[in-house]
Amino acid sequence: MACTIYDTILLNDRKDSVMWTPLILVCAAELCRAIAGPSMPTENDCWLSIQQGAAEIAEQRSDLRLVDAQCVSWDDRA
Repeated sequence: MACTIYDTILLNDRKDSVMWTPLILVCAAELCRAIAGPSMPTENDCWLSIQQGAAEIAEQRSDLRLVDAQCVSWDDRA
């Protein structure tokens, strides 16, 4: 089943999420990729993971530019 952007917005707005996945978008020149971390039990934990991951990326990979980050919520159907 493919998700549309609309479906993704609805999933991210759910309040009954049981896990959260941190995503960091990084770019090197014109090439970009998303880096995902392990799933977290709460949105707060997810954002803390993003902060830690962003700091590690900045320290270890000066060639990468951090562009964006978000926490994606998943319900019990995931």
